[in-house]
Amino acid sequence: MFYVHISDVCNEDASRHGQADSIEKIKKQVETMQNLQGFRSFGATPFWKKSLGRHYRLIAYKMPMGSDELVIFARVFPRGSNDYNSFCQKVQHEENFFERNYGLSNREHFREIYKSLAARPPVQPPPELNEDEQSWLYCVSHGDDNWQDYILILETDTWVRKIKDLRDDLGLYHKLIERFVLQLPDSASSNNDVKVYWESDRSVGFAYYYRQDFRRLLLLEPLEMRDDEQAILNNYTDCLQRLGDTANDLLRVASRSYPSVMIVDKKAWSAIQKNEEANLALSPEEADLLYQVRNNYGGTKGNLSYPLFINGRAGSGKSTMLQYIAAEYIDFKLRSDTALVPLYMTCSRALRDRARTTVQEILTAHYSRLYHGTHDEDSIRKILDDTFVVLHDYLYSLLNSEEKKKFLRDKHVSYSKFCQLWETNFSSRPESRQISPDIAWHTIRTYIKGMRSAEEDELDPDEFEQLPENRRSVSLDTFKLVFEQVWEKWYKLKCKDEGYWDDQDLAARILDSGAARSKNFAAIFCDEAQDFTYLELEIIFQLSIYAKRRLTPEQLKRVPIVFAGDPLQTINPTGFRWEAVKADFYDRFQAILDPYRPANPNFTFREMGFNYRSNPGIVKFCNLILLLRASLLKEDTVTPQNGWWVEEATQPVWFTVDDPTVRKQIKQRPDLVIIANCEEGEEGKYVSSDEILKGIEREYDGVVYRNIFSPTRAKG
Repeated sequence: MFYVHISDVCNEDASRHGQADSIEKIKKQVETMQNLQGFRSFGATPFWKKSLGRHYRLIAYKMPMGSDELVIFARVFPRGSNDYNSFCQKVQHEENFFERNYGLSNREHFREIYKSLAARPPVQPPPELNEDEQSWLYCVSHGDDNWQDYILILETDTWVRKIKDLRDDLGLYHKLIERFVLQLPDSASSNNDVKVYWESDRSVGFAYYYRQDFRRLLLLEPLEMRDDEQAILNNYTDCLQRLGDTANDLLRVASRSYPSVMIVDKKAWSAIQKNEEANLALSPEEADLLYQVRNNYGGTKGNLSYPLFINGRAGSGKSTMLQYIAAEYIDFKLRSDTALVPLYMTCSRALRDRARTTVQEILTAHYSRLYHGTHDEDSIRKILDDTFVVLHDYLYSLLNSEEKKKFLRDKHVSYSKFCQLWETNFSSRPESRQISPDIAWHTIRTYIKGMRSAEEDELDPDEFEQLPENRRSVSLDTFKLVFEQVWEKWYKLKCKDEGYWDDQDLAARILDSGAARSKNFAAIFCDEAQDFTYLELEIIFQLSIYAKRRLTPEQLKRVPIVFAGDPLQTINPTGFRWEAVKADFYDRFQAILDPYRPANPNFTFREMGFNYRSNPGIVKFCNLILLLRASLLKEDTVTPQNGWWVEEATQPVWFTVDDPTVRKQIKQRPDLVIIANCEEGEEGKYVSSDEILKGIEREYDGVVYRNIFSPTRAKG
């Protein structure tokens, strides 16, 4: 339990500065909610602070009392005062200084205060978990069935793609494969032993590689009578010779996998063949992550516990893992009598739609669901409609009708809009030469607005300087320049006088209104989490029903909150440091869901090391770019990514657009996919202003071009 004591000095401070009512209100909030929502920690010290509007700061001290905590409101300082600045400079460097100077070292005195508070009729604490809420912590991940008794069927990417064009003949291929599996031939003895199995009339057949010792059957390619059998055999022999001689090595040429028992059911096997996402041939690192989520979550058998952060570079499969885990919880919702629902958030509609489709396919076509029986499609569709949201759109939907009048859609400032305003209104100023719009935007959204405690608040240079080193991604000089020249003299006035607003204004309004705390989601999944600010993280944790419940340490490890992201892929401008991202996650989680433990909570970070999307040549080229980036920024945490696929490396090629031949070739190839350097939804504007692209006839529906993508749309 939290018990709150307002010290005499704090009462005097509050009365002198007209903050007595605010202090009493915050006291009641902490005692009622039993967490430190809105407070920010001072690193690993027992001190916390909370903004009291724009001009004052409350300093609190957490003192353990057995299994309880006494929260002492110690001082109220005017922001920017000498006393406050002195406190902030010394709090993390002079051990026990403030305990001595503010009488906080007199434990006996405060123990008596605690006993007195504990003896009073208690403020109604948060309720304990009911049976429904407990079920989401203990009954969801039931583990996968034991499929070891069956041979694992693997299919290459060529098989997956080619079988789609042979759907009229699926019955023939099923009959052939079923007969083959029932009378498996002798096992291959080497990677050269690629074979073909034909129907008696040679109407259909398939190339395969079977290893009895691995209990693996690799289906290489479906064949028709007209195919060149020997060329196909030679091609796959060359491919397999590049593999090592282990069962896991075969996964590196496989796109899909399922147990051989699925072949017995023609309908189930056909459903698998018609779907590309539901039965991926998972790598060892992917399979291990899902195994631990299904069997070890909560730290019961291993060391994996929630919250879970899946970190990985482009193409690492982190979003796929997030979708597979989310499917477990949506499946639980569908098969149980629970009133609660999960929430899946991402940063764009394209990514939301892609994730929704993948999860729907897992729920309808994964072999384990086909084996046990799938759910009603209308029920699946309804829960998916309720679960998958775009963060910005969802937060906007939480505004009431009056609030929406202050947040007019046409006044919303995205990064792209910020750059337009910069070019129109700010670029002519001399100070614009000292700072770029991307760094200015990053500084404003991450710190000045993104770390404030209320709508009318802001993070100033003094408070930025007080942040621990691992929380800063720009220098103090850069912050001061942005704060004084860009924020105070331009963008702040733009928002105040002309009604412009951005996502951080929206987040601050949602927090101030309490709209997030009114929601009760049982499980939360967040993609592209590297883009979340301090304010948005606070909202995400408040959305969980478990933020309003009294949890034991063992229950806390099971609260299903999962993030996937990579600071190197931020859709907002550069400037991120991984340590800063992690520190924000720790701080907000501890304040809202784990307020009783003084140390950092047990976040689980899983790094995905392979690239499952790109050719090895592309992966190596990207590694070279990141090596150059790391050298320029003096980063020592970026490691090279490994390509998963075993194939000939494609050589990336650079073309100069000034070359007339290149221009001619681009115009003659409307089928080329082009990724343009623009924001999502602005492809049309980009094309119309590009000298080459605007003269090319391309499919355009008035909103998007079919083959021209922004980076965000390409990710989806």
